[in-house]
Amino acid sequence: MCASGARSPDAPTDPCAGITGVTRRASIASISSTELANPSGCGVHAAALLDPEGTVLVVREDIGRHNAVDKVIGWAAREGRLPLRGHALVVSSRAGFEIAQKAAVAGVPVLACVSAATTLAVEVAERSGLTLLGFVREDRATVYTHPYRVTAPGL
Repeated sequence: MCASGARSPDAPTDPCAGITGVTRRASIASISSTELANPSGCGVHAAALLDPEGTVLVVREDIGRHNAVDKVIGWAAREGRLPLRGHALVVSSRAGFEIAQKAAVAGVPVLACVSAATTLAVEVAERSGLTLLGFVREDRATVYTHPYRVTAPGL
């Protein structure tokens, strides 16, 4: 799964799932509250899972961005919520292909990151049906793949 030539999984996706302005604001708030809890900026990354209404279900942090995502998906697995159709995964970092693969395998239709997405992450997202957003802010985001899920005006 970590090799650059890894084939993207045929993950279950939800074509009706979307991200709205409300979801985007909730995601930014969840990441911001985590970062505010650690004002020293010690390189801690956060990942948050939002339900279809944009409610933040869980936020986890770790010094490694992949570990933060693993903690969120692990929480969802323990709670019996997999696959995560209709949900959004938000990360406080860039989106590498490993994070895109993890989201796709977990069935998450929308992955939003506060920084850029790598070229390989975009390729994985495209092949797996994952909507990938980068540079997510309250009033804007870059939509890399599958924009039909983005329902907020101005994106």
